[in-house]
Amino acid sequence: MVSNLRHCAELADSAIKAAGDERVKPDKLENAGNHLMSCFSAANRPQGDPDKRLATLRIVNSLFRIYFKLNTLRNCKYLIRVVDAKKFVAFPHFQAGDRVTYKFFVGRLAVFDENFDEANDHLSYAFDHCHPSHYTQRRLILKYLVPVKIFAKQSLPSDALLQKYDLAGWYSAIKEAVKTGSVGKFEEALREKMALFVQAGIFLLMEKLRVAVYRRLLKRVKLIHAEMRPEKAVQVPLRYFVGALQWQGYVTDLDEVECIVANLIYNGHVKGYISHKSGVVVLSKKEPFPAMKIY
Repeated sequence: MVSNLRHCAELADSAIKAAGDERVKPDKLENAGNHLMSCFSAANRPQGDPDKRLATLRIVNSLFRIYFKLNTLRNCKYLIRVVDAKKFVAFPHFQAGDRVTYKFFVGRLAVFDENFDEANDHLSYAFDHCHPSHYTQRRLILKYLVPVKIFAKQSLPSDALLQKYDLAGWYSAIKEAVKTGSVGKFEEALREKMALFVQAGIFLLMEKLRVAVYRRLLKRVKLIHAEMRPEKAVQVPLRYFVGALQWQGYVTDLDEVECIVANLIYNGHVKGYISHKSGVVVLSKKEPFPAMKIY
């Protein structure tokens, strides 16, 4: 019934828009959300029927779909607080499908809020608990999980995983740019897939992956510097990084590069510190670049 109400409301709004009558407002989906919220409140009463309380998460998921459709994501915060409350039904008691859907939407909300560690946890749960036979749902989860893992966990998807879920066209070029530290290839891939990423709502997240490319390029600069000056292997002049970026066609200067490296260190992508006076980044002698994992 919950799903039918939402579908009927969407059809009604589509019909109103198609009719072109400006006097009639396409607000049926919004009204459906209000009705579902009333249903949620009634079903969630502690003294109510236990079977009805087990329906609450499905109602929450339908409300999430409505709020995402209407772009009123702020309304999702209240629902998350209720689900996280101690008095709410224990999460494992809900059906697996409802749990997966809930984690998927909460993960997407965490992406919008730039809470990428939380996004990784929620989306990873959704993917791991989604039945392997549900190909379409697992592919949808991966669309968001792949860039989150690159940014938050320095983890790259395997070629086999991308091919299995038909996402090579989305992420193979991005993955290659991150692996090689090619800023030019990254910018090219971002331009080519811009419309796709914007439609999926992840373009801003994809832009953030630029730091992973910088990280890899800085590592390559460090390796070359270590061969040339082994006695100062961990003291990398920032001007070398400027030169590497400029060689790839990226217009920059020492001040910008210092800011880039500072952000890499602050976000845990690189271990070390900057000596502003000497114009060098002093890298940790032990694992200055946390290992990039493949999953």
